Amino acid sequence: PLAGVVVEALDLTDRTVTKTGTTNRAGEVLLSGLTGPHFFRPRVRRTSGNVGGRPYTGSIQIQVVGFSTNCMDYIVDEDGGGTHLTVTSAMADAITNGGDITIWLCQSPTAEDAVDIGGMGSGQHLTVTSVSKHTVTLTAKSNDDIFKQDSMGGSTSGSFNFRNVGFSIPTADKAVLDINTTSEVIEVTFEECEFDASTAYLLRQDGNDSLGAIQLEVRNCTGSLKGFYDVTGASATYSPDLIYAHDNILAMVAWWDGGSTNAAPDRVDISGGYYSIATTLTFPSGTIEKRFANLFINSTIADTLFSSAGNSSQIEDLTFTAIHVRFTSASGTFCNLGSAGTNNNNGLFIDGVYGHMASGVGAGGTFVTVEDDGAATGWLDVHVGNIFGKDFTTQYSGPDSAGYGGDHGALGGLGDDDHTQYTLKATLTAKGSIYGASGASTPAELGVGANDTLLVADSAQATGLKWVSPATAIG
Repeated sequence: PLAGVVVEALDLTDRTVTKTGTTNRAGEVLLSGLTGPHFFRPRVRRTSGNVGGRPYTGSIQIQVVGFSTNCMDYIVDEDGGGTHLTVTSAMADAITNGGDITIWLCQSPTAEDAVDIGGMGSGQHLTVTSVSKHTVTLTAKSNDDIFKQDSMGGSTSGSFNFRNVGFSIPTADKAVLDINTTSEVIEVTFEECEFDASTAYLLRQDGNDSLGAIQLEVRNCTGSLKGFYDVTGASATYSPDLIYAHDNILAMVAWWDGGSTNAAPDRVDISGGYYSIATTLTFPSGTIEKRFANLFINSTIADTLFSSAGNSSQIEDLTFTAIHVRFTSASGTFCNLGSAGTNNNNGLFIDGVYGHMASGVGAGGTFVTVEDDGAATGWLDVHVGNIFGKDFTTQYSGPDSAGYGGDHGALGGLGDDDHTQYTLKATLTAKGSIYGASGASTPAELGVGANDTLLVADSAQATGLKWVSPATAIG
């Protein structure tokens, strides 16, 4: 232990010295009353002289004691106020030393070659964080990603996490993390992050390497992206297993993978927040469990927002609920979801969806379309509930809705189970017209007859009824 060493407490939010103290004969100093993250350093880093009656020359090292938890393991500060000067060196030490490591960024570091996280230990969790996503930004070098998991592979049970960090990616089709191994990290999370990456992604993969084991979580983030991820292969196994995106404000070219049908995640939950979207999301055959809820979406697409091909099959369990959509093109619609007549798509729930055109755009076509390839049956188990396209000529085209549909106008207290067939009074086109039936549960309009005529049964008529004079009726 060294006595007489001045120790400085450096505030990591603005890198100012907030408190100092001098070590006692035991080499200890107490610095109290500190708030927020701090780094501790000796004012003089090397000493030469007599210590305890013995000559000593060397560096002064500080050990922080007395905390129940050490919240920051490594500090990256290019000005020398931390444990490392670069993100690359901090990440290399974190992987070498193993265990769960938190890396604090004091300021926006100079752009480095893609930082390799390959070789992470089993179950290792690495976190990169800073004081604010608006003041600390990780920037990719030209023609490079920010991080990569290269051929060394790594943990398939660990996570790579970002908190309060900004990201800037200047080169198209690059990403925050490039997976270039078949043994990828299992969880990647972004929380309270800012993205300046309108032509780039959060995740991407090279060649036949896979994102297939990854759970991607994006929460309370802002900015611009080309999409959540990009894959170069055509197999759905290349895509992430899960995407959870909650309460974000993002402008995106596409939800993922250019909006193509190549590789959809196994499961998706996108809920809460605002998204501006420029590319139709087309669900490929075999898609399961996609949920979009509690969203405001600005659609700049001159086409439908959500789609599946007319010959698509085995798509199951799509949910769209509590969604507000603003369309900037009169060709924009909410969805056009098709299905093959065999291996049917099964399980579609649409409820609480409201759409409208931007000012001056004009009227749209059909707001919600659910169709098939022309076979007798297409989508199975479809529920389309409360929807309204304010500026659309047609609200819905598709099969009858299954499930409980709630009240219908004046038929208060009755659900679909209580009245399986109803027709709005607006379908009666003339004064005096009445309803007949052209078949089972098939209402048809019967126009009013001439004055003083009577209504009689006639099986030869389309509705089974006709108007005749009293003399004819009596015979």
